[in-house]
Amino acid sequence: MECLNDILCDKYALVGVRDFVNCPHSETILFVNDIPGITLKSAAAIVNDEQRTGITLLNDKIKLATKKVFNKFSSVISGNFDFNAIIEARDISKFKTELLPKATLNRGLKLSRWPSEAAQIYIEKLYIKVGQSGIAYIKIIDGDVQKIYEASLLANVTNDVTIRYKAKSEIVYITFDQTDFDVYTGNLNTSTTSGCGSCGTKRGWTKKHDLEITGYNGTGDESALFGVGVLANIQCYEEAILCQLLPRMSFMMWYQAGIEILQEHIASGRINSVVLFNKDQARETLELLQAELKNEEKQFNNNIKNFLKTTTGVCFSCKGITSTYATP
Repeated sequence: MECLNDILCDKYALVGVRDFVNCPHSETILFVNDIPGITLKSAAAIVNDEQRTGITLLNDKIKLATKKVFNKFSSVISGNFDFNAIIEARDISKFKTELLPKATLNRGLKLSRWPSEAAQIYIEKLYIKVGQSGIAYIKIIDGDVQKIYEASLLANVTNDVTIRYKAKSEIVYITFDQTDFDVYTGNLNTSTTSGCGSCGTKRGWTKKHDLEITGYNGTGDESALFGVGVLANIQCYEEAILCQLLPRMSFMMWYQAGIEILQEHIASGRINSVVLFNKDQARETLELLQAELKNEEKQFNNNIKNFLKTTTGVCFSCKGITSTYATP
């Protein structure tokens, strides 16, 4: 999950340690050392050899708490709405015997999907068939992002190029410079595998396929191939929904982080005045945090169904408020 990775790599924080946070939007952060009984001094008193310092222990527990909250509410989402793993898969790999002449153009394919918060185009691999052997630099244009793959191509055979690329944009172009290559043409009447129905809708989408694929001649769409085929699908990913829900999850992460730290304190085998003196307070605060977390989770559960029903597309299979399982 991109947002989870940002948190774990210290690019973004919802929960942190006061005076030890250096990231954007610091005004939104909840500090674990605002929880009664949790201080850098008490954390330093219970560290083990692996953690070394109090700040390391606190940050480790914050990251563990973040993972636990994400995992828990990934299950909550799945419990309310089942994701269609694959909405539609397309395998375009059939080329004709006809060759198109070299052209000083970047030609290939255009892949399109409907607007959706949860659905993304996943490109498994490419099929490339050219008239000359050589090195081609395959360019994936995904909105503002460009990714280059180097491919060693053999002439007059279908070359498989593994990509495994998850696109963010609704429209993705796959092209390469065909100045030095004659390319085989083909058509787009290929095999399709569809998923199941959904409670969602596709805003204004009138295409025949959920994953629409056309040839790209360097300037516009065409109904023919230009040496490039593809194995691709539309998949639904719950991390996009979880990342949208982050602001609603901050207090749960805060409570969970406090619980992890206090449990470490209570279980600590170190013998010193700070650990011994504060264990009773740690137990009391732990009970309070567990109760607060339970209330916060209950409120989150009550609101999540309405939130999910506002998402776009066919990623959720549902029947009223009852989940149904969708098999691609």
